[in-house]
Amino acid sequence: MDADDVALPNRLQVQGGQQYFSSRTNTIFQDVQKIAEKMEDEYISTEHILLALIERAREAGYTSLSLSVEPGNPARKLYERHGFRVVDEGADAWTMVAPLASNQGSD
Repeated sequence: MDADDVALPNRLQVQGGQQYFSSRTNTIFQDVQKIAEKMEDEYISTEHILLALIERAREAGYTSLSLSVEPGNPARKLYERHGFRVVDEGADAWTMVAPLASNQGSD
């Protein structure tokens, strides 16, 4: 080990820490936080993010929402709880679709 190897850890620094997002993304994260609070959860989770995105899509007038999930992904059960159903089973990914016309799956 030479002198540069020993000195390297002293030169490494992490600065900042503030994340910057677009105003639209910030608004979605505010929605996510409100959903977590409504559900009396201390931290936000994938479910809170999914619920916020579903609500945003519904408000924008979309009648359905689709996503892709790997066949063995345990998140599939989360998606199914919120109205998503498998419509195509590809080898690498399954396509799931949820209707958004009603409040189905948004509670």
